[in-house]
Amino acid sequence: MAVAGEPPRTVVPYTGPEPYVFVSYSHLDSEAVYAELERLDRAGCRVWYDRGIRPSSDWNEQLADSIARCETFLIFITPGAVASPHVLNEVHFALGRGRQILMVHLQPTELPPGLQLQLGRFQAILRHSMSEERYHEILRGALSARVFKAPVLPVAPDIGRPPPPSAPTTVSLPSFHYGSVVPPEFFIDREDALRDGARLVRDGHGFLLVGNRRDGKTSFCTKLIHEIMGAPGNDILAVYLNLQQCEKLTPESFLEHTILNLVGEMARQVFDCKYSLLLRPQPAEWSEPLRSDGEFAEFVDLFARIRERTHARHGTDPSPLLAGEFVQFAQDLLAVQRAKGWRRCAIFFDEANRLSHALSVDLLESNEETLSAAGVASVYAASPEMEESFSRLSDVFGHHLRLGPFASPNDLKSLLARYCASDGRPGQPPAEPDAFDRIWELSRGRPYLIQLLAGGSFQAARAAGATVVTADHVGLAYDNLKRDKPHLIS
Repeated sequence: MAVAGEPPRTVVPYTGPEPYVFVSYSHLDSEAVYAELERLDRAGCRVWYDRGIRPSSDWNEQLADSIARCETFLIFITPGAVASPHVLNEVHFALGRGRQILMVHLQPTELPPGLQLQLGRFQAILRHSMSEERYHEILRGALSARVFKAPVLPVAPDIGRPPPPSAPTTVSLPSFHYGSVVPPEFFIDREDALRDGARLVRDGHGFLLVGNRRDGKTSFCTKLIHEIMGAPGNDILAVYLNLQQCEKLTPESFLEHTILNLVGEMARQVFDCKYSLLLRPQPAEWSEPLRSDGEFAEFVDLFARIRERTHARHGTDPSPLLAGEFVQFAQDLLAVQRAKGWRRCAIFFDEANRLSHALSVDLLESNEETLSAAGVASVYAASPEMEESFSRLSDVFGHHLRLGPFASPNDLKSLLARYCASDGRPGQPPAEPDAFDRIWELSRGRPYLIQLLAGGSFQAARAAGATVVTADHVGLAYDNLKRDKPHLIS
C-alpha cells in the first residue's frame, strides 16, 4: 500500500547537461516538499533531488557531483531541516563550491547562529507568510531563467512584427516537453496498453514493452508506475531502473544494480525514508517512527549484508553476486515488504535496447529466470530491432505491449488542450482547424514530433503577434525543424 508523503510520480529528477536546481530538504518534510517539486516541474523547472540517486552508485560522489554542477541550491527551511546533519552537510558543500543559494521557509524557523552567519547574505522567501500567487511570483523571479525549459526551435525574423509587450491577445507559449520524460498528466492515448500493462503487473507477469525511439517508452513506464502506485489500496511496489546508467553491464552487475535499486525504492516507499539514511550508523536512531519498527531493523540488516557483497572494501572489489545469492536477498526483501503490507514487486528496466548484443539474450533470459524465481515481475522497454535480433525474447517474456503513433487527430487535440489548460481544466487551443490538420500530417501522429511542431508553431504565432496558430505557422516550424534537426524528420 502507498505510504503518506510518497514522492510524486510526475517529478523525474533531471540528469542532463542543462542548468538545474538542486533541492535540499529534510525527509520529515517530504509531503510539503514533494508538492513544491510538482509545482516547479509543472512550471518547466529542471530539478534534482535525492530520488535521482542511483543506489548502485557511490552515493556521496553522486550527491557531491549533483551539488557542484547545479545552477541554484534550493533549500526548504523548516525546524527539521536545520536540525538535520544531512541537510547541513549539503549546505556546507554548496557554500564551499560557491553555489547560488536560495532559501524557502516552509515554516517559521529560526536559523542557528552558525547557519545564520553562513546564509545571511542569500535570499530567503517566507513561503508560510504570503499568498500562493505572490509566493510563486517571487520564487519564479528568484530562479534563473536558465533552469527553466525553453522552446528549442528558432523563429525566422520575417514572420511578422512582434507585438507590444502589453498586447493581451497574443497567443501564450505552453511549456511543451522537449526531449524529457512526459509527466503522466500529459501522456495521451495508450489507454488500452496501460490497462493491459497494469493487469499483467498486478497478476505477477512480466512483459516486453516495444517501441521505436521517441515513441514514449520511458514516459509509458512513468505513467504506468504512477497509475499502479497511485491506485487506492495499492500493494505493489514498482521499481524503475534505467539500464543506460549502468556502467559495464554484465549478468552479475545486472543483478547488483537490480537488488540495490530495489533496496532504494523500499527505503523510499515502504519505510518513507531517504536511501542515504541507510548509510548512517544506526539508521533508526535518526527517525522516531522507525526506532520501534522491527521490519525496518531487519531491512537495515539485509542492506548491510547486500552492501558488503556489492561494494568494494579497502580497495578490493567483491566477487560477483551469484544468481542464488540474488534470489535469497530478493526473497528476504520481499518478505519484509509483505510484512509491511506490500504483496508484490515489479521492476521496470528502461533502455534495455542499450545492452550489448553480445550478452543481451543470455543476460535477459538468465536474469528473467532469476527474477521470477525471486518472485519479482519484470518489464523491459526495448526497440523493435532488439526484439527482431533476439527472437528468444518472445519465449522468455511471453507477453508484449507495443507503442506507436497516436491513433487519431483527436489525441493530438487532447494533448494540446492539456497544455493550454487553465486552473487544471483542459483549454481550447488557440489554433485554426487547418493548423491541427497540418501538424497531424507532418508529424504522422508521433507524439514527440507533435510537441516539437506545436511548440515551434506557437512560438511563430507569438512572434507574429497572432491571436491564433495557423497552418502557415506550422509550416514555418516544420521548415525550422527540418533545417536544424533533420534526423527527426526522416
